[in-house]
Amino acid sequence: MSDAQLLQSRSVDAPLKGVVYLAVGGLFLTLGDAVVKWLSTSIPPGEILFGRNTVTLVLTLAVAWRSSQPLAALRTQNLRDQIARGLSAAAFSFVMVEALRRLPLAEVYTFLFSAPILLALLAPRMLGEHVGTDRWLAISVGFVGVLTMLRPGVDGLHWATLLALACAVLSALRDILNRRIVATDTSLAIQLYTNLSIVVISAATFPFGWKAIDLADATLLVLCGLIQFVGQYFFIDAFRYATTTLLAPFKYILLVWALATGFAVWGDVPDGWSLAGTLLIVGSGLFIVVRSRKPKQRQPI
Repeated sequence: MSDAQLLQSRSVDAPLKGVVYLAVGGLFLTLGDAVVKWLSTSIPPGEILFGRNTVTLVLTLAVAWRSSQPLAALRTQNLRDQIARGLSAAAFSFVMVEALRRLPLAEVYTFLFSAPILLALLAPRMLGEHVGTDRWLAISVGFVGVLTMLRPGVDGLHWATLLALACAVLSALRDILNRRIVATDTSLAIQLYTNLSIVVISAATFPFGWKAIDLADATLLVLCGLIQFVGQYFFIDAFRYATTTLLAPFKYILLVWALATGFAVWGDVPDGWSLAGTLLIVGSGLFIVVRSRKPKQRQPI
């Protein structure tokens, strides 16, 4: 990684690159969630988050140290939003661990994907981004794709689904803050403050039931921290290259990763409905990219 890349601190209009970064980051974050779900059956949430994010924090500092200007790479010009993002990320992480422990991975992601609708609602007010009719339709089609794939019904709702819905709200807030912070700070600076916040808050749960872990679980925690670091870097950088509303439909790709992970780890097999939903999700996302690359000849309705 060059110093120019490391120290880049302004948004760039490169929507296709933003989408690719989002997909790659989402894949790693989904794999990390799978590891967390696996560990959550035997290790308390605070202990999992402390171990995972300590590894991620160390990796962040190591990468910054390799640059010729490590302090510049980690300096923030937007401390208020960094703190807000750190707190929202910490809250999201705790709620997400609890949701993953009680619900299937894909089901958690189903509820999580109400976040793009929340992004579309919040982005105009918080970021000044316009959401035209075409993007509203694409986001709605993508959400229909999610429902087609997993078909959530009220009969099977568990109180833990409220945790997943809370994750959606916190995820939307976190992404809004991403877009504001990447205009002034590097991705490494965002990772530093986010992971530091989670480490400090999770450490406060030490008196509440932490336990000794064996070598296998310790290895998984280290691996989870590494996966988290890669996922965070790509996911955060995605918002440097594309607007929040443009990326919103592409967040649905994480559900595809979740279904694939569920099949590989727990033997869940997608059916025809899931394949049909995938087509809707991919189609809505591609539509947004094509629209974003066309010269604007008129104002969106």
